[in-house]
Amino acid sequence: MKYFFSYLFFVLVLISCGPKFYDKNDFTFYDKNFTLNQNSLLRTDGFYVLGNSWSRRNNDSIKPEKYEIYKFYKTGQSNLILVDSLKASQEYLDLMKEQIKKYGKGKNEYTLSQGYYKLQGNKIVIQSVTTVIRQFNYLYGYLENDKLIIVSGTINGRGKFKDKYFNDYNKRTYNFVPYKKADELEPNW
Repeated sequence: MKYFFSYLFFVLVLISCGPKFYDKNDFTFYDKNFTLNQNSLLRTDGFYVLGNSWSRRNNDSIKPEKYEIYKFYKTGQSNLILVDSLKASQEYLDLMKEQIKKYGKGKNEYTLSQGYYKLQGNKIVIQSVTTVIRQFNYLYGYLENDKLIIVSGTINGRGKFKDKYFNDYNKRTYNFVPYKKADELEPNW
């Protein structure tokens, strides 16, 4: 009997250490009835491209070494890709299509860039997964005219809209780039 429990423990450890693609039911932000309000400041007809980062500590705006590109969907999902240099919107679209096609088909892969978001006025919280430790993390930010400004990220708070997470110590500013074909993307998480 002790060998059985040892074997069972070993199998459970192996399974828990393997990659996991998280689907909608794994995300606490998932809401099957979510539809983005037409008056929302968040736009889904293009991409948010990282323009610069700023820190209160050095009070300097820094151009990114790698560019983060966000795509948001009217159904509550968000998607992120990383690129080495700025590209054309069609290239972002192609990269995201490939990412959607490649992941989440029952293979053993990680959820890395997929997530969900919630809005409250001009505030946004994006929920994604830190795959290595299988823990959800939350990015807190603001929406302004065609800009997304991420001000903090944490594994704490469970995505609650608390003022302490919307600080102004750091800012990563993403500029919106409209691209009508972005609506061709359909999330698979």
